[in-house]
Amino acid sequence: MPAFIFSSTLCQYLRVLLPLASALAAESAEATVFTVGGSADKSTACTLADAITAAIFNTRTGGCPAGSEDDTIELTGDVVLTEALPVVASDCRYYPDPCVQTRITIDGNGHSITLSDAPNTPVFDLLSLRVACGDGFYSVPPSVMLYNVTLQQGKTGISPISDTTGLECPPMLVLTNTRVFGNRGDGISARFASMQIANSPIADDRGRGIKGHGGGIDPTRLRATLGERHR
Repeated sequence: MPAFIFSSTLCQYLRVLLPLASALAAESAEATVFTVGGSADKSTACTLADAITAAIFNTRTGGCPAGSEDDTIELTGDVVLTEALPVVASDCRYYPDPCVQTRITIDGNGHSITLSDAPNTPVFDLLSLRVACGDGFYSVPPSVMLYNVTLQQGKTGISPISDTTGLECPPMLVLTNTRVFGNRGDGISARFASMQIANSPIADDRGRGIKGHGGGIDPTRLRATLGERHR
C-alpha cells in the first residue's frame, strides 16, 4: 500500500492549494510559450532542459527565449534524455528579497519524456521539483502542470520534494491526461508535496505507483486514476 498520510491539517492545505491550478490558468495570458522538438528533430533549437532553465530564471537560455511569470512548454516530438533535467525550483538567488515563483506547464501533445536506454546512460528521476523552508526562511514553492504527456523508464517518474519539517511550502504538481509508466522505481515519489491528479494512469512502475510522505493528495481524484495494484 502507498504510504499516504491524510489528516485534518492536510485537508486544510488541500482546500487552500487545489484552487491554485485555476488561479494559474487565469494568469496564463502572460505566459511565454517554448516550442521543444523531439530528440530526433534538429530543427528546433530550444531543448527541454534549456526551456526549464529559461522558465526558472526568466532569462534567455540556449535556443530558448526568456521566460515570464507563467511559462508553457509545448512538445512537438518525443524527448529522450541522456542527462538529468534541471531541478524545478523558484528563483531565490536574491535572498532576503522575495523568491520569484516558478510556474511551468508542460503540454506533451501526446508525446513522451523517456530515459535513454543507450549504454552508460546514468539513471535519474525524469522530473524533480524542490523547495526548502524552515528556521524563518520561506521559499515560494514551484508549480508544475503536466498535460497529455508520458513519463517513462526513469529512476522515478516525478519527484516533488519539500526539504522541510512541515507543510509550510509544499511544491504543487498537477497531472491531467498524463501517464507515468514503466519507471524503474516509484512512479511518483513525494515528500510534503501537494498533488492534483485527474485522468492520469500511474502503472507498471517497479516501485510504488505513488510513494507519499505527508503530502496533500486529493484522494477523490486519486482513486479514479490509479490501477488496482496502487490503491
